[in-house]
Amino acid sequence: MCPLVRVSFKRGTSVIGNPIHLQLTCMLLFDSQFNKLSIAVELAGGTPMLIEEGGEEEEELILQKTTCVMTCDPADPSQRLTDNAVEWINRVQEMLQT
Repeated sequence: MCPLVRVSFKRGTSVIGNPIHLQLTCMLLFDSQFNKLSIAVELAGGTPMLIEEGGEEEEELILQKTTCVMTCDPADPSQRLTDNAVEWINRVQEMLQT
């Protein structure tokens, strides 16, 4: 579960300057996703990481409570993923479902 700050839109409540994500590491699994979302993650107080292919270290990071994984559909041909990247995404999805 990602740690989030509650936002209130009641009159007299200020939400300016409150980060949405508190020191959240956001793992993005392919480059165009990283290019589109990394600045938004940074502005929200998080750390974007591009992990197109991974190993044991990345697997440990995925399972931490402060990590959010932005997954994708490996079958989507518009993403132009390598075979290794597709295998990695499938492994990530399996880890997150267990």
